[in-house]
Parts: sequence; C-alpha cells; structure tokens
Amino acid sequence: MLVDTSWLAEEADTAAMAGRAVVVIDVLRACTTMIHALGNGAIEIIPVAREEDAREKVRGARPATGVLLCGERGGKKLRGFDLGNSPLEYTAERVSGKRIVLTTTNATRALAMVSGGDLVLVAALSNAGAVAASLMGFGRDVLLLCCGTEGEFAHEDAVCAGAIAARLAGDAVSGETDATRTARSLFRAASGDLEAALRGSRWGRHLAGMGLADDLVFCSRLDS
Repeated sequence: MLVDTSWLAEEADTAAMAGRAVVVIDVLRACTTMIHALGNGAIEIIPVAREEDAREKVRGARPATGVLLCGERGGKKLRGFDLGNSPLEYTAERVSGKRIVLTTTNATRALAMVSGGDLVLVAALSNAGAVAASLMGFGRDVLLLCCGTEGEFAHEDAVCAGAIAARLAGDAVSGETDATRTARSLFRAASGDLEAALRGSRWGRHLAGMGLADDLVFCSRLDS
C-alpha cells in the first residue's frame, strides 16, 4: 500500500485514482457534518456540487418523503434550505430517518470529482481512526485528498490527513510520498491541541468570526 496525499482537490490527478482508495477530507465542516448526520440516523446523504442542482433534486420531494435540503456557501446557510453545514444542527431529532441532499463550498464539489473512483471514503478528525482501520483492511494504494478552502490549502485538512497516515503502519504500507510525510509532521505538531490548530486556520478564523466557534470545538474531536 502506497499512501499519497494531495493538498487540494483541484490539483488531484483524477485519471490516477483507478484502483486506489480515495479519502476525501474536509474537517471544517462538511465531512464532519456528514459523519455526524449518519451517526445520528440519517438514511442517506446525497452530495451535490451545485446549488441549483440541489434545489432541483428535491423539487416536489419535500417534506412528505423525508428529504432535507441542506448546505452552505461561504459558511452561511443557503436561502430556503432546511439546514446549513454546522454538525451541531444535525441532531438525531432532526435527521434520523431522513435523506439529506447536501451542497457545500468545497467537499461536495470534491466528491463529484472523484465519483468515478473504485472506492471513496469521507473523512474528518472525528473518524480518522476508523478510516485508517478500513484502509488497512482494503489493502489498496491510498490517496488522501484534502478539499482545501475555496481553492486554497487548508491546514486543518492536512492535519487530518496526517492523523490518518499516522495510523497506517506495518507491513501493509509499502511507502508514502513526501506530501504524506509532511502531513504526518503537521499532525504531530498539532496533536497536543487540535482545537487550537482549527482555530488558527484561515477557515477556522472565518467561522469563529461568524459566531460558530462551537463548531470548531466539535470538529476538533479526534475519533469521536
């Protein structure tokens, strides 16, 4: 198993994903939200890259069919949507038994890019250990794909990639790229206070400025 890391979804070579396990990482906040929603009983999450496509997908399907239209742009809930992109909104009372159509600034676009991959996993700090265990079981080459933020490097995603890479060890791992080694180093440096790492990132500061500091606390919980 070779473990590679891409700092930005836009820079990933989609043609090279065949046969790999692709791990899509967006800590703040979409992947954390997806994981939490499923943990709270959501039946299904349908990621959609474009806002207009998300609206079209649920047209005529709400609310009798149990479909929620959810998402954000720039961290703000979209007009007329049921939920935004804060994991704290996705309580069991709100999402259990529901199907969620979700569109976000970064992660759902990245998921659309890699939808042709043989195996795609969604990761955040909250399920880093579980993702690593699954990857060890699959035994395929791995691409840790950081979504980034609006086309720029996102420190929190790189830290998460490092958290996953740090759990991938033993004879099953044949090697790792320099990008993966760097991600591991970033995680080691941040592991003593992951909340501080998220607060110090560009998007973390943006969310805190919007009054969403509680989301940073929630998203920093490793293996929760």
